[in-house]
Amino acid sequence: MKIIDLDIDAFLTGDTRIEEIGLVFSPAVEQDWVYFNSTEQQFESYDDYPQAASDNACKVLRWIDEHGRDEVDGMTQTGLARANQLCNREPISEQTIARMSAFERHRQNAEINPEFEGTPWKDKGYVAWLGWGGDEGIAYAKRKLEQIRE
Repeated sequence: MKIIDLDIDAFLTGDTRIEEIGLVFSPAVEQDWVYFNSTEQQFESYDDYPQAASDNACKVLRWIDEHGRDEVDGMTQTGLARANQLCNREPISEQTIARMSAFERHRQNAEINPEFEGTPWKDKGYVAWLGWGGDEGIAYAKRKLEQIRE
């Protein structure tokens, strides 16, 4: 059986990951395969998310600038990438919208824990919730994903 080496380029973002790898007896592609080439493929993207989603993400980035990552540590690398996209009003893909929609599972973090009432940037869950667009961003993502997939 032939083993095919899979190289992932370093320029891919934190959103890129391999979810499954399967062994096959006759691979369809053996070499010179490109995961994504933006000059050859065009993917639809969207920038019609609410300003409030951008404002929420910008708030988190401002807190990081003001207080540092030691105090504002509620964001993963993917969450930081999302906050930067939203704050900068960058177009986002269907895949990103789906991830935002799936962030609904963290709704329990939509309110500041009373323990952090005066220092909301220390509430990791709340920081992450806002970084992904907060209530407005998640609601938009759920609606938009349904619209895209109809």
